[in-house]
Amino acid sequence: KKHTINTRDSTIIELEDAKLSLELRLSSANDTTDSLTQTNASLENKLSHLEKSLDDYVTQQQTMEKTLKKSYEENQSLVVSNSEYKLEVHTLKEKIASLEKDLDIRRGVLREKEDELDRLRNSMKQSETEH
Repeated sequence: KKHTINTRDSTIIELEDAKLSLELRLSSANDTTDSLTQTNASLENKLSHLEKSLDDYVTQQQTMEKTLKKSYEENQSLVVSNSEYKLEVHTLKEKIASLEKDLDIRRGVLREKEDELDRLRNSMKQSETEH
């Protein structure tokens, strides 16, 4: 009978040890679950921040793209205006050259007329002196 009691007591002790071991393992598993839950929450928070940063970056890039496109269009408009201005300057230079040539011709005609007038004056002076 004593042997049966010892075996029964021994079994109870083993079961209690096993129960304690399982409780410790359960506690450890619960701690691990809590830690993983915190890590998951932290990672989700970081992911949320990264998604917001990415959205901000994309928005910034789109704004820069619009600004660059607008600047490019303004630049193209200036290139066209500059080309038109150069053509106008060239046309004006041609007109000035033509007017200078015309002026030189008129000066030549004027010199000829002045020379003719001087000859007439001299001729009139000689006539007056002869009379």
